[in-house]
Amino acid sequence: MFEADLELRQQLLRFTAAVGKPGQAREAREAVRTVMSTVNPTRKAPLANPLDYEKFIGEKSAQLENDTHRELLLFPRDDIAETIVVPEERTVTPSVDERHKIDARWLLAQEALELYSAPQHMITFSYSRFAGDYPTDSQEQDLDLQHPVYESDIALEEEKMALEGQVLSDVIREGYLLVVPDAGLLDNFKSAKKRYCVFRRDPEGKVMLDVRKSQTVGSSHPPTVVQQVALKETKKNKNVLEVSSASADRRTLVLTADVDGDLKDWRDEIDRAIAMSRREDTASVSSAPGVSGIANGLGPDTESVASEDSGSGASCAGGRETTPSWRGRNAAAKALQPPAVTRRNLFALYADLDRLNEPRGERSSLIATTGGPTCNADERSVRIDTNEKPVVKFVVEFVKLELRLPVSNTNVQQVLIEPFFVRIFLFDARAGRRLSEEFRVNPNSDELDGMLKMADGPSRRNGNERSSLEEDGANGISQRILSDKRATKAFFSLLFLSFRILAEPHRDVYVVVRVERVLSPDTSADVYMKSSGDVKNTTKLQKMITQACARLGAYRTPFAWAARAVFQDMLGCGVKLPDEMQLFRCEGNKLSDSDLQKSLTDFSRNEKSGKLTPISGANVVLNLDISAKLSEFPMRISPSLMPVRPWDVPSDSCVSPCFELQSFGDAVVEPYSSLINLLYVYPLSLKYDSQKTFTKARNIACTVKFITAATRGNDGIKAIYDRFAAPIPFVQSARCAVQHHEHNPTFSDEIKIQLPVSLDYTDHLLFSFTHISVAGATAVKLPSESLETPIGYAWLRLFKNDRLVIENDEQEISLPISVDLPPGYINYQSFGLGKDVRHVVLVV
Repeated sequence: MFEADLELRQQLLRFTAAVGKPGQAREAREAVRTVMSTVNPTRKAPLANPLDYEKFIGEKSAQLENDTHRELLLFPRDDIAETIVVPEERTVTPSVDERHKIDARWLLAQEALELYSAPQHMITFSYSRFAGDYPTDSQEQDLDLQHPVYESDIALEEEKMALEGQVLSDVIREGYLLVVPDAGLLDNFKSAKKRYCVFRRDPEGKVMLDVRKSQTVGSSHPPTVVQQVALKETKKNKNVLEVSSASADRRTLVLTADVDGDLKDWRDEIDRAIAMSRREDTASVSSAPGVSGIANGLGPDTESVASEDSGSGASCAGGRETTPSWRGRNAAAKALQPPAVTRRNLFALYADLDRLNEPRGERSSLIATTGGPTCNADERSVRIDTNEKPVVKFVVEFVKLELRLPVSNTNVQQVLIEPFFVRIFLFDARAGRRLSEEFRVNPNSDELDGMLKMADGPSRRNGNERSSLEEDGANGISQRILSDKRATKAFFSLLFLSFRILAEPHRDVYVVVRVERVLSPDTSADVYMKSSGDVKNTTKLQKMITQACARLGAYRTPFAWAARAVFQDMLGCGVKLPDEMQLFRCEGNKLSDSDLQKSLTDFSRNEKSGKLTPISGANVVLNLDISAKLSEFPMRISPSLMPVRPWDVPSDSCVSPCFELQSFGDAVVEPYSSLINLLYVYPLSLKYDSQKTFTKARNIACTVKFITAATRGNDGIKAIYDRFAAPIPFVQSARCAVQHHEHNPTFSDEIKIQLPVSLDYTDHLLFSFTHISVAGATAVKLPSESLETPIGYAWLRLFKNDRLVIENDEQEISLPISVDLPPGYINYQSFGLGKDVRHVVLVV
């Protein structure tokens, strides 16, 4: 007993001693941790040196040259080649020339202009066509492809007809066709005779052709056994059906129809019947006595094996036997035969599946070769598509402006009595932003344009005369084409990508039309608001406008606006929008884009509720064409006033051009194929109600100039676009529309400026504000008296601290107003606002 307890105690001691002792896994982990702690953690593992292919080839050149599989180890000497591709721009006139490269002073601008305008070097491989998963040189092309007809579809059609109670007739196709007597003259249809042709199956399964004079008269000639039919095309693009006879003389009969599409149906049905007839003949030949006994012993179960011999269509309503005579008599033998299908190589249908086209240009081998055969690829050109961006393009055409008044009691015809100015642009009411630049249209007649020329004076008219042929127009386009009044078509392009201009087309994209008139004392426009025109009031207004055009012809004032949804027809809203757009009067100071967004948010409800004031009988007619093609416009002009390819119209052509408008937003600019260096300025508002310096500042005009370091004084350079100007489509200054008796005017005008390649620290925009005397414009004044009174200035430097002031594509900037314009004002630093300093808000 004592010995047993002692042995048990010793085992327990050994167990407790083993519990505290570490195991093998624990010892291994501690050993690895100890080794890793002694290693420097910042030391990286050594990298293996890459294989030096050139060194290996040099050392083993003798062995490689004598190797049996040398072509698998070495590259062909004439495989790699260089191709120089000159990028083709969209415009006829290059957007980047040597003048831009010389004027560029920034290193980044110089390298960018040099890189994107230089020819592109592309590496090509002469033996690339031998690479890939399959060879592309020996591809079989089968151009005589026919529409496949499957046996399962034929069986389903027959079963459906049997279930519907239709009896399958032996007639394949019948109808009137023109029979050409001489098969050798396919284009001579003068002697063709109209006959009633019947293609049918005989009891033996053969396809027969009966030619009759009419449907009721029987055939006077024996039927023709048809062996083959073919559809051919004559030299005059006329389809004929050529029927080959199975007789000994191999006679051929040519048939044609009044409609070419019917002959294809005839050919398909006859080919199907001939194929079935050949299968039945093959089944009958293979029906030997042994095979026949086996087939007959299979019974009805074997009938269901062959789809066309299925017993499902053997009976119909009434229990009548409706199995046609052309059915096969040995279903088992026919089921064992392969289907009568013309089999073709599947890959032969995709010969150009992965073909690598070679670029167009002069090829020069990078490795000099003195001899040996060279493999020249096919001369296929790769067109570098610079417009692969998914865009929606449409054309908006200005048709006419209906703002007419009666000028005589005897003549009921209404005419325009004053000049108007039309601006068209796209607006997204959902986002509250513009989607395109403005397109200006001149709807006035020559007589109304003559009223505006009276305000220019003799000095300005002499200055607008052409000085030289080089000064006429811009970028190779004559000024006659640019200022053409018939040019009323604008080409819009919108991107529909996420995080770009638009995510998807929606109903809140509008084309907005704004109409302006000459600034005059007639601020209420009561004559236009009345439904019935008064000739007396019209005559009075006409005299007032004539006097205003003589003194105030250079000033505009907002008058009316209209809007129409662009994509409502395309989105299938069920309502066809009319081309006529109702004009609404511009209400006071509500001209900003935010006010326009509020009006368009619920456009139809605002119109019916009376929030919008319509002008009686006034509308503007626009033609919006979403399905327009580029080929319909031979003369297209880019936003930078450059001719767009193809430009095949001569300079003296009567065709009016179509202007492409610049789209706004975070658009994709890759692959940088053209230079667009435009700046769009939109003066928004002027807060001038609390200033005491100019107490009579009411009719405020804002004039914008672009001043550069090379400009002397404050005249500015001709960099602002105006296609109606002469002799070039650029002017020194642009003036916003004037609001009558408004201390805090809101502007809605667009100033488009062509910027130079490099900007200087003194290049800036100068905003001049003047008060226009409207009340005394029609009175007789002395020559010394001026209509304009300066009331303030503001300037915006475009380049500051070695970077552009405008950091984003669209930016809103507040500027202080100075009472006068001191010398060296561009270097002035504002340390605070004085008592006569206010703000004007600009968005760029």
